[in-house]
Amino acid sequence: MDACIISLSSGINLGCSVKISKLCLMALSFAFFQAVMPIIGFFLGFAVVEYIKRFIPYMVLVFLLFFGVRMIISGILNKEKVRPVNLSFWQILCLSFVTSIDSLSIGLTFAEYSYMMLFVSAVMIAVTNFILSIVGALIGKRFGKSSKNKAEIIGGVILVVMAIEIFLLSIL
Repeated sequence: MDACIISLSSGINLGCSVKISKLCLMALSFAFFQAVMPIIGFFLGFAVVEYIKRFIPYMVLVFLLFFGVRMIISGILNKEKVRPVNLSFWQILCLSFVTSIDSLSIGLTFAEYSYMMLFVSAVMIAVTNFILSIVGALIGKRFGKSSKNKAEIIGGVILVVMAIEIFLLSIL
């Protein structure tokens, strides 16, 4: 769902200027990382994931707050002219990584799975994530067309709220 929300936010922010190829790149990136992280967690085992697990909420908070606040400030400063922020390939990879890093711990729940079950689970995660990301981006794109100047601010607020929610749920 976090990748879907980021796709929704990106769709809102980019509005009608987003190309289907960019949406597919984002969705594929999110799907890839969401599928690979549990596999990595499966092979890393409990010791490494437990150590990394402490830092995950802080990493997610910092990255999503950074992108969200940047979008809000840009939306406020550019009231006269709508100028969508186009995510670069590296920013998409960074967001994909950050939203999927919590999936490392999912790999621990696959401990009793065979390699075939692990692969099937990863494919199911990837397909589901891809579909949700595309749907979120398309909904955001449609909403972004009608919201004009507010789209960037709304997208930024969504990211900030999501960052705080993930952080609070992880530390409580």
